[in-house]
Amino acid sequence: MKSLLLLAEAISVITALVNGLVIFYAVPHYDLIPLALTLGVTLLVLAFAKYYGCL
Repeated sequence: MKSLLLLAEAISVITALVNGLVIFYAVPHYDLIPLALTLGVTLLVLAFAKYYGCL
């Protein structure tokens, strides 16, 4: 169970970093903004799942 929490934490951190990079590169490329929003929503879902014990 603890390994699942560590995995969820790692996924959350990696997703946050990727999301930040995508947003940084999406500013001049407006076609990438939906991808950035999708990654942001994914990060939120993972965070809620982690804190409410679903993962």
